[in-house]
Amino acid sequence: MQQNLAPDPTTETNMLLKKLIHTVDNSTFPKNDFDMPPWTGPSSTEIWVQSLIYASLSASLLAALGAMLGKQWLNHFQHFSHGTVDGRGRQRQRKLDALYAWHFDAVLEGLPVLLQLSLLLFGVALGANLWTQQHIVACIVIGTTSFGAIFYALIVVAALISDVCPFQTPASNRLRSIGQCVVRFHNALQKGNRTILSPVLRFVSYIPYIIITCLYSFASCISHRLSSQYAVNTDAPCIRWLLETSDDPNVITTAASLVPEVEWPPDLDVSGALLRLRDTFLDCFENTQYGQPKLSDSSRDCAIACGMAFLHLYIERRSLDARPIFLRATHDPEFALTSSSRLHDAHWLMWTRHNDPELSFICDLILEIVLDVGVSIPISLGNPKIPNTFLMWMSHPLLHCLSADQYARFWRRRALDVVERLLVSPLPPTNILANCLMAAGLLLDQSVHPNQLTSTNKG
Repeated sequence: MQQNLAPDPTTETNMLLKKLIHTVDNSTFPKNDFDMPPWTGPSSTEIWVQSLIYASLSASLLAALGAMLGKQWLNHFQHFSHGTVDGRGRQRQRKLDALYAWHFDAVLEGLPVLLQLSLLLFGVALGANLWTQQHIVACIVIGTTSFGAIFYALIVVAALISDVCPFQTPASNRLRSIGQCVVRFHNALQKGNRTILSPVLRFVSYIPYIIITCLYSFASCISHRLSSQYAVNTDAPCIRWLLETSDDPNVITTAASLVPEVEWPPDLDVSGALLRLRDTFLDCFENTQYGQPKLSDSSRDCAIACGMAFLHLYIERRSLDARPIFLRATHDPEFALTSSSRLHDAHWLMWTRHNDPELSFICDLILEIVLDVGVSIPISLGNPKIPNTFLMWMSHPLLHCLSADQYARFWRRRALDVVERLLVSPLPPTNILANCLMAAGLLLDQSVHPNQLTSTNKG
């Protein structure tokens, strides 16, 4: 489209051809006016259309140059010279500090902005050029460009409204920083020393300050309404993610120790976390020469943490859903294979022989709640005494056991034992005390809403 910036050579060629034809046969063109009109230059519309097109091309080339330079900068950051470990560590730290000092992230964030600006300029120029030729085709281009610009503006506004919005862009980050700078500058003028220019500066910054303050109040109101709609307990999903994705035994042990301390929403799928806890607990044991399981060296903490977490989740989910957890239909063949092939491995714990009362209690309790999967009559392996270190923890699972029909019959004596041993001086924390009072109510056949059972902060 750059040919419109200069005289069209085709016009001069056509005029010369007419002159030649008129010389041969002067009857072809009755008028002999073959003078070319003087070229007055491109129109103003053509000038700004071409300017937008070349600006778009320049922005694209600058973005490509910045991308290549960014690749070289990152290669330089990753390259380390030979030397000692301490020297390489100090060199890397100096380079990392320089990234922040020279605002490296801001420079790289500007490259996508150049591409976005280039696309906008090209869309505007293309729509304006087509409008002079064909309105219907131009409307399609203008509509598409307008939709993209409006969508980009909306996501910038959404990112300004909430800092946890997933549609964050460099533009929203810069606008937020500018707004904060304006507010700080205005507040500094209000508290600073009085000078001759202070009234003028306060007047200049007052209008932007009022606009930013009103927008901030509006954004806070919208953000509060949105957060109230999707506000959920984020601790449980985080722990579930750690259990499902991590292969580090220390990470799994730490995550398992946090399971009894958080509230697990009833609609949160914990099947993968239960499988990981069960498998990790069983992996803490090894076969002996007589076929009896033996706790591996330095695996006691992991076994107790994973066992308590497994019992906590399994009992809670089993009381809320009468179906056996590991026998649910699933569309994942790997999940189905894992759950079916290792379900009976828990029966291996029947042959455990050790003198650890805490581990013995966990093994017996796991056997008790797993052996009743798929059977109509609940199975009880006696009435193992709950260790003192597990009393506070058991005050929560026993509520689900008392409210579930498959457990309530032989959990009443255990609940009485827990309540009797906890309600002594000094009294336990308010949350544990609330569990004991709720257990007493269940023992008296009072009805309790399931949401009250799943709450970990009943105090």
